[in-house]
Amino acid sequence: MREFSFLPMLKQGVGRKIFTLFLIAGVLPVGFTAWLAHHEFSRADDERVFESLHRTSKTQGFDILSRLMQVEQQALQLADMIAEAGGELPDTRHFLLNDFLSVALRPANGDVELLYGIRSSGYFSRLAERRPAASGKTQLTIEGSGSSVRMAMLLPVDAGEPGAVAIFRIRPDAIWPDRSTVPHNTHVCIYPDSRSAAFHCVHSSGASSLAIPAIADDGVLAVREIDGEKFVSQQWELFLGSRFDAPSWLIASSQPTSFAFQSRADFLRVFLPAFLAVLALIVLLSFRAIGQSLGPLKRLGDAARALSGGERGSRVELATGDEFETLGNAFNDMADRLSSQITMLEAMSEIDNLILTGAEIDSVCEAICHTLQKITGSPCITAAAALGRRSATEAHIVTLSDSKISRARVNIPESAPDSTGQFRLVHVDDAPGWLDTRRCHGCGLSHVAMTPVRVSQRTIGYFVIGGEREDFLAEPQQGQLAELAEHFAVALDALEREQELYRRANFDALTGLP
Repeated sequence: MREFSFLPMLKQGVGRKIFTLFLIAGVLPVGFTAWLAHHEFSRADDERVFESLHRTSKTQGFDILSRLMQVEQQALQLADMIAEAGGELPDTRHFLLNDFLSVALRPANGDVELLYGIRSSGYFSRLAERRPAASGKTQLTIEGSGSSVRMAMLLPVDAGEPGAVAIFRIRPDAIWPDRSTVPHNTHVCIYPDSRSAAFHCVHSSGASSLAIPAIADDGVLAVREIDGEKFVSQQWELFLGSRFDAPSWLIASSQPTSFAFQSRADFLRVFLPAFLAVLALIVLLSFRAIGQSLGPLKRLGDAARALSGGERGSRVELATGDEFETLGNAFNDMADRLSSQITMLEAMSEIDNLILTGAEIDSVCEAICHTLQKITGSPCITAAAALGRRSATEAHIVTLSDSKISRARVNIPESAPDSTGQFRLVHVDDAPGWLDTRRCHGCGLSHVAMTPVRVSQRTIGYFVIGGEREDFLAEPQQGQLAELAEHFAVALDALEREQELYRRANFDALTGLP
């Protein structure tokens, strides 16, 4: 039988179907699980990055507010000093001026007077046109962007006449976040609104920070691409209206996506090979399972084709311990039955041919012995056949023992107690006297099975098979012996009738002479 080849089985038939089903059953759940895991991990990673950047923006916003409030306290102290000095700035407490570039006073009626720092006539003139809030609280103004940003606080001052305003131009670096407070690899930018350029941007490394555009919605995690690199951003709104009578600022924190989602990249780097390994394992197990299923199936198919092609000895040996082994045993049993049936038909045909061609009865018995040995496998077989209708009949006995044929003649009385016409299984020592049991003893056999050959309630022969135990013949074999005995009996009876007719036609009934 040809060796099982697995790959051709995958190209057609049930092999391809089973392999496809294995892939569907294995890959789809694993793929769905992988997608679900990636989705959940990505969602959790997005939430983590959102919370991290939102927390950074909020922390930096509170830090800016704290710096503004500190600068405001210094401006209030200086404003009181200006009021007490009648519109002049005393020389004492210069440490209060560290966070200011210049200080100016705008009287109710008159030009702006520079009290400290650098002169910015145009800038102060524009600020002079502004009026502090009616409640008298601090007013914060800011204009420009990047390095040209200018920031100032306006405070009402009682400098001898009502309506005077002190203008404090603030050093921007006194307000903006320090890079030491910015998380690693993070950009922090301050915007007036989502459509304008940033007032200021700072990077944790101190390098030049990119002005990443603000986003319109504070509740989302936005992705921006700057110079071919993607950044993820989140912002927080710093309300200044209640304290500084100024519009809100947007504090935005951004990180490169490659840095922010590093854990996701690590997850994919580990998970993808794991998924491929699981997929390879599924394929290998599929191959193994299909091979275990299709291998026995192919061997059964080959054995069936060989049996149908005339190889009666074609059998299949399967020790899989499953339904295939049961199927293989059923196939072998069917093949045994078919082989025995064919052997029976051939034996019957041979018997008929021998009788029709006028062969001696010993030759017919010898052919029957060989057939019985094929059916039962017994090493010692005897076929006895008698012709004649007298009370004591001379029987032709042929014995096949150890592949040797021996012939004899014995008289088997028709009234003998063993001629009841029933199948009998007896011990060798209890066998009929006319049967020579020495050959059975020589073969180590302890029992004999006797199948009578009967015609018209008359026993005209026997099939005697030796065995090592009492139950050495199965029921199907007993049935085959009975069927062969019946056919042999019909053939012998026909031969006997033909001989009787020949005698009547050619010999005198009284003298027996021709």
